[in-house]
Amino acid sequence: MTKIKKAVAILAAVSLGAISTAAFADPDQGSIARGGKLYDKWYKVIKADTPTETHPLYPSSNEKYAKQPNNNWRCKECHGWDGRGVDGAYKSGSHATGIKGVNGMAQQQLDCPKVARFLVDLGHLRSPHRMRTVSSTTSTRRHGSATPSHASPTCRSHACLSCCH
Repeated sequence: MTKIKKAVAILAAVSLGAISTAAFADPDQGSIARGGKLYDKWYKVIKADTPTETHPLYPSSNEKYAKQPNNNWRCKECHGWDGRGVDGAYKSGSHATGIKGVNGMAQQQLDCPKVARFLVDLGHLRSPHRMRTVSSTTSTRRHGSATPSHASPTCRSHACLSCCH
């Protein structure tokens, strides 16, 4: 795996609050890798059809990618491979969209249903009714903690979002 792919995988996990400082001591490598792959091309990971219509939130001002659904539905295309969006590597150039990054989500510590609802509310996902249980990709631990107070499933590096598209 190249250094960039590793960085994207780790960034995706951190950007959605999937892991915390405590989890770095014993990271769930599979979830981190899956998160990075989903952040890059979610439709390929979940074996969905490649999008054929432009993402409704993608800015038409970016003429290069506005008419390329296979690109403008990729998380990294709007929010940057570094997760910093307009403040990062995609601040200028052919990938610039002016869209905010996702790194601030790391502080939210949202569980899977809340992440999905957040993305539906923003217009990123079609409907929460398209979700199905994916117990194999979620965990009953929150950010590496196995304490009883964290009994609800949590989003593990975008893993729960594979059921939403």
